[in-house]
Amino acid sequence: MTHGKGKLRSKIGIGVVACAIAAATFGTSSASAAEGDTYFLLDKKNTFVSFVVRAGSNEASGIAFGSARVPCHGGPPRKRPQKMATLLNQVKPLEDGAFHAPWSPYAAGYGGISGIVDGDSASGTMRLRITLQKGPNQPKYRCSTGQREWAAESVSEQRWKAARKDRYGLVTDEPPPTPPAGAAGA
Repeated sequence: MTHGKGKLRSKIGIGVVACAIAAATFGTSSASAAEGDTYFLLDKKNTFVSFVVRAGSNEASGIAFGSARVPCHGGPPRKRPQKMATLLNQVKPLEDGAFHAPWSPYAAGYGGISGIVDGDSASGTMRLRITLQKGPNQPKYRCSTGQREWAAESVSEQRWKAARKDRYGLVTDEPPPTPPAGAAGA
């Protein structure tokens, strides 16, 4: 009997080593396309936040965000904006893990998104606002999300791209990551 148990232990040991080698070879994180790239996504009914932190880049890139059900106050417009979003794929530096991206690069008064990246999680606030007027003699009305808190999770590159395409038709224009030396295609 001891001979059979020894074979079983040997088979289990080999299986554990094989799993460890496979995990090291193929990676265990679903969020890594290239070593260390982290894709962040919040895709809820009324709030969307999407960006990537590339390995060693110290910046958030591909930033796109938006909000639905934006309430308006003031004059009675016929059609109020239902959504506000920025799809500019902005790139912003991370300073101590924090970043800010404006809704409009031309006017800070429209609000934007602020966030803090901490490993595989990110959180922050979003406030979007705009003042509209139907005509020169018409009353102005203001639309604003108010301050909304958000928390994004690290996701796979495939899920990140699919959510961006499904929600806003975004197709990434970033160059593909460079494979590590010695890898296929390098």
